[in-house]
Amino acid sequence: MTRRRMVTEAALVARATLNPVPDAEPIITCIGCSCTDTAPCLNACFWTWMNELTGAGLCSQCATLPLDVLIERLRVSHLVLS
Repeated sequence: MTRRRMVTEAALVARATLNPVPDAEPIITCIGCSCTDTAPCLNACFWTWMNELTGAGLCSQCATLPLDVLIERLRVSHLVLS
């Protein structure tokens, strides 16, 4: 099995885990504050970055946060393992 195929299969497994309904719109969640399209920030936000494959995004309210704060929030939410 080639590395590319392994990565592709891993991506498909990750997508199926995050979005269990086939062909449904992915639910994007902000890595900074956990807001979504259906539950946005109080001051109305928009996506400055999003990855539909993983379901991760960064909203406009969190885009101004320092990188170390975002990394710490990821660690706390268990999205990044130490």
